Amino acid sequence: MMASQDWLTEFYGHGNQIRLERVLSDDRPYDEKIQGLLLPLILAARSGCWPLLLPVSRSGRLTFYAGENSRQALEELRRVLQAFLGSADVWPDFLIVNKADDAIEQAFLDHCPSGFIRIMLLEEAANTVERRDRVFDSLSRILGVYRQRPPLTSAARRPLGRILRDFFAACQIKAGVEALRFYKEIQSTDALSQRNLVSLEIQALWAGDRHSDIVNHPRLGNLLNGRVPTRLSVLLLHTVGALGFDLLFNFEVVSTTRVDELRLLSQKLSPIFNTPPRIEPNECFEHLWKYWAIGACLLGNRKYRSTLPSFVDAAWLNALERLAGLFEGQNGKDETNVERPNKEERIDARTFDDFRQLLERTLTAPIGELSDIWRGLESAPSEFKLQLRRFPRLFGVWSDLQKMQNATEGLGWIGWLERLSAPIVDTERLMRELQDDCADWPIASFSEPVLLNFLKKGSENYGTLRNSFPLLLDWLDERNIKCTSKLWLEILEVLALDDLINPLDVQFAGRLVQLVISETIDSNDQKRMIEALQVLWEKGGSVTAYPSMLDVVDLLLEKTSSNLEELGQLWHVLQQFSMAKWGRLDVGQRCITQSIATEIVGPEILKAFPPLRDDESGEISTAATNVCGGKLLAIYSLTEGAARRARDVLLRMFEGLMVEINHDHVATVGLLNLAQKAQYFIFVSASATHQAFYPVSKARKDIIYPKGKGTSSIVDAFVATISG
Repeated sequence: MMASQDWLTEFYGHGNQIRLERVLSDDRPYDEKIQGLLLPLILAARSGCWPLLLPVSRSGRLTFYAGENSRQALEELRRVLQAFLGSADVWPDFLIVNKADDAIEQAFLDHCPSGFIRIMLLEEAANTVERRDRVFDSLSRILGVYRQRPPLTSAARRPLGRILRDFFAACQIKAGVEALRFYKEIQSTDALSQRNLVSLEIQALWAGDRHSDIVNHPRLGNLLNGRVPTRLSVLLLHTVGALGFDLLFNFEVVSTTRVDELRLLSQKLSPIFNTPPRIEPNECFEHLWKYWAIGACLLGNRKYRSTLPSFVDAAWLNALERLAGLFEGQNGKDETNVERPNKEERIDARTFDDFRQLLERTLTAPIGELSDIWRGLESAPSEFKLQLRRFPRLFGVWSDLQKMQNATEGLGWIGWLERLSAPIVDTERLMRELQDDCADWPIASFSEPVLLNFLKKGSENYGTLRNSFPLLLDWLDERNIKCTSKLWLEILEVLALDDLINPLDVQFAGRLVQLVISETIDSNDQKRMIEALQVLWEKGGSVTAYPSMLDVVDLLLEKTSSNLEELGQLWHVLQQFSMAKWGRLDVGQRCITQSIATEIVGPEILKAFPPLRDDESGEISTAATNVCGGKLLAIYSLTEGAARRARDVLLRMFEGLMVEINHDHVATVGLLNLAQKAQYFIFVSASATHQAFYPVSKARKDIIYPKGKGTSSIVDAFVATISG
């Protein structure tokens, strides 16, 4: 880090119109009023004390920069600035910036490697002397008050990165209640902007399948103003799919009334359908492109086809347009040959107004045009980019566009891992980049060999990589990228090495186990997997985590029935735990425990367990029996062992209940008949093929969907249904 005088000299060069030598001069200072505004801030920085609050003037435009000596201190300073300055005179988002836009900012960033806060005056405030001076005075007062504050008292709080990791893990496994709990913990840190907080809250609602709450969120409209983050637009497209858009993949099940309802839904979210989504034109996203096409078509966008990838079926689009009445009076004319944008059109910015218009155009341009517009913006004179600081909203659009372009120019996963491998790493900056930008990273930016090599060679930054796993798994799932069991096993072992394990980590481990055993693994890898699970349980075992581990053992029984020796060692630990905590397990968990123990150890083990029921659980069972006695439950699952164990457990729990199981890979007549005659129907979607889903969902609407595909998940889903 440069000495105070050196870095300040550097900072007040490079076009900064405030001259450091004049501020510090006794002979030729600025006039008394200006000097009185500048001197307190600059002398405070020159003394070497923290924090830093420094003004910069570029082309007559005033901007302030705030810095601290650590990321934690910078977060606290951000909260203080937000409280003192509010939004009357300055742009209200006090975001922490980690990338310099010019040499002035680079000098500041070199001195403050944890990042800085850019404070930009609103247009009216910048042109009003009284309001400008008010900001100067407020910053001087902040320096005085801030330096007299007691030492940081927030150290006892959990690190934001750890909370975010738990949050995204909860979202990944669709644990909505936990996701909302972690969201509230994040909210209490005051570390994120309001815009980011709303985005996280919507993700938590999605994890809990609260689709209607998402589209009716009171602040969603504000979030949809301007460029919609890719992660949010993808989530909203999934939401409209869950609320009925997926019915339009099969037009036979849609009534005119339902189409009108879906049109109203489209109107609520019209900003995402007015602009093509920023997602890759790859067939793995076909369902998302179709959701977008449905919304655009229902809203009467006659040119929507010009932005669709070629793999979206033209015959399906013709049927959609006829259903939506888009070309009524034209006999459903096929619009496949809609005029497309001229690829040879010149895109440049000869004036600042041209530059502004090009930036505005990026908000509605198809993803295929963005690279051309970017080249036009990049080739514009540098003074245009400096003038953008007078327009905070457009400056934000420019920053977002830079981030997105970085993602498409090779940063992505490979670049992120390279930076994580560097000798000096700003891990908080890397995690923030991952959270904000990974939804924009192209498929080509991921390499399994690169990640596998990183995992095998080890790193001091394992913690950061560990925090990235939920986002990585989400990213791979969304793109339907299949990785080998070798990778998932390495990730499972990294998870087991973590010092802090909670029940969500056990659930997340179950997701990894599914991926490991999705292909045949040898005995050595099987041993490593079970050892990692045993370490995980020893660190994070609890009554709350126990049902998740039962599901894991369930899945392992499907794959390891010929060699139970290794699994038996893990089960011995779990069985000892269950007996010690028997009074805290519900009847379903007790039944599943006994069922698995019988398969692994043998029927003689049942004598070692305490009685199955106690008075309280017996009363609950009696009430439930009165509800479901004499009724038929159908379980559809491709995980045959788990479905069979779930049937046996439920028959033990509920006297008079009848249970039938179906494992057909497609919608056979037998499956459809079962769906129609059963009083309850459980569809284990995590393990079922899509060929069966739409016909079954057409046959009945009250389908029960377990969160996982193990016995515990199936039993819990049924008990929750009959309990109301």
